Amino acid sequence: MDEVIIVGAGIGGLTLGLALHGCGIPCRIFESAAEIKAVGVGINLLPHATKELAALGLEQALASVAIATTDATFFNRFGQLIYQEPLGPAPPATITRNSRFIAATCNGCCSMRSSRAPAPTAC
Repeated sequence: MDEVIIVGAGIGGLTLGLALHGCGIPCRIFESAAEIKAVGVGINLLPHATKELAALGLEQALASVAIATTDATFFNRFGQLIYQEPLGPAPPATITRNSRFIAATCNGCCSMRSSRAPAPTAC
């Protein structure tokens, strides 16, 4: 069987690698960055995304680096409350530091290497 080439070791690429591995499909993940490091941004993962990550066995890794979102709250530019709504029983949306979650996902998938070095033969 041919292997799937995944370009980019972000959350999408690593998640795809894990999903393919779970199906027995070999893959290679290529990343141009020499190392995964904090860039000062966070992301919001909605319930459908956290459900998929949990199905891949990443629920504990996600919980270790994320803040569970309990409600949706909106403010105007002056900080005044506009609207607030509690979230339902679905897996909570989470806000996480992107690089910390990528590192946790990377540990679940395979060790990262620069695209200049040989990539993992399969996740």
